[in-house]
Amino acid sequence: MDVEYSTFVCIFLLKIEVEKNGNFDLIKLNHRYRSNSNQKIFASGGMIVDKNVLDKMLRPKSVAVVGASATPGKIGYTVIDNLIKGGYKGKIYPINPTCTEILGIKAYPEIEQVPGEIDSAIITVPAKVMAEVTEECGKKGVKGLI
Repeated sequence: MDVEYSTFVCIFLLKIEVEKNGNFDLIKLNHRYRSNSNQKIFASGGMIVDKNVLDKMLRPKSVAVVGASATPGKIGYTVIDNLIKGGYKGKIYPINPTCTEILGIKAYPEIEQVPGEIDSAIITVPAKVMAEVTEECGKKGVKGLI
């Protein structure tokens, strides 16, 4: 990939301490600490992560489920079902090239066809297409991949 995107891929363990009121108190990334009063947070290897990007990944207002499925028992179905049953209040965008609706939610054949911004994407596709999906998410401006 020659193009640089602002997508933050979560590939490390993340521990979050939360104040009683639900706001971030301290974010610990790979044992490097930085208060959230600043807009930047230090992560592994000195990498700097923008706090807004991290917020969109951990508190998304919209989530795409890439590899969503209408078949009960499949991971793409279970993720959407859990989001609904768990009371997620944001927008859910199932991404599936053959379905028009999954669990009563309009599905889109490609992430690029979703209207509006997507804060985070949950990827449930086979490993062989992961690089392609990651690039498509970057082009769309998705801030976090799970």
